[in-house]
Amino acid sequence: MEKIVVLENNFLYVEVNPNFGGSILNFSFKKNNSKISIFRKTPKKIKNNNIKNILATSYFPLIPYSGRIKKGLLRFKKKTFKLNACPILQEENSVHGDGWKNPWEIKKIKQKSIVMQLNTKNKNWPFKYSGVQTISIVKNILKISLELKNIDNQSMPCGLGFHPFFDMTPNVTLQMKAKKNWLVNKNFLFKKKLNILPRVDFRNKKKLFNTNLINGFSEWDGFAKIIWPEKKISLEINSSKNLKHLVVFTTTKSNFFCIEPVSHSVDSFNLYNNGIKGTGTKILKPKKTFKVITTFKTNFNQSMM
Repeated sequence: MEKIVVLENNFLYVEVNPNFGGSILNFSFKKNNSKISIFRKTPKKIKNNNIKNILATSYFPLIPYSGRIKKGLLRFKKKTFKLNACPILQEENSVHGDGWKNPWEIKKIKQKSIVMQLNTKNKNWPFKYSGVQTISIVKNILKISLELKNIDNQSMPCGLGFHPFFDMTPNVTLQMKAKKNWLVNKNFLFKKKLNILPRVDFRNKKKLFNTNLINGFSEWDGFAKIIWPEKKISLEINSSKNLKHLVVFTTTKSNFFCIEPVSHSVDSFNLYNNGIKGTGTKILKPKKTFKVITTFKTNFNQSMM
């Protein structure tokens, strides 16, 4: 494992590994002499010389897009660009962009913050861009900002997002509000868009255990709350207004779940190219920057049931 950057105050403990996809390895709430995990804790035994191990981390950034691009074929302005497939997940789609597969360079470190820069040299994206990720803590809040700059001489489709992993427990609940549900098929690709049905209506908190969801939501209001009665911990997620999509992944085959604030739907750029509305696709002009922010606020309640 490469050298870990630790951010710590009286409330939070965070381990960041810039060289390993700009990932977070540990995000915990400090209580007395113990640490209560907020993001799923990364196993100590993993080694970052195998990129597949990034899927065992606590969090990684999504840049210059999130989700899948069908068969790695990006269609934009009457052109088709071939992207690499994702052998890590054993599928033919391109997945989650470049940020999680490449090292980030440390630009600035303080006691409670770190700034990293990504320069991929277009390993798997047909447009030139640069990325900056800032991770900081203030009291009981973890803040992550992600920004993408178009350094090409032409406009590009793009998107950003955050991919945290959380421990699944029998009583954990989610509360959030969205207007549309984007269903996916067995290949994690867009199937159809629906109004919110009772099974996926999280306006009032609902248990996640055994829900087996692989769903995207749109017209999300930017707020979500997760409660772990077993840990006596709750987490409030607040995202910038340009993150109107939320991915909820609760497959019963895993002991974790994902709640991912993102700017666009799965296979967004191809859907946009086909005239589908509401995908969240961002068309970024040369020299322009796209920035998103999400905060994770922790609360401990001894009497939580």
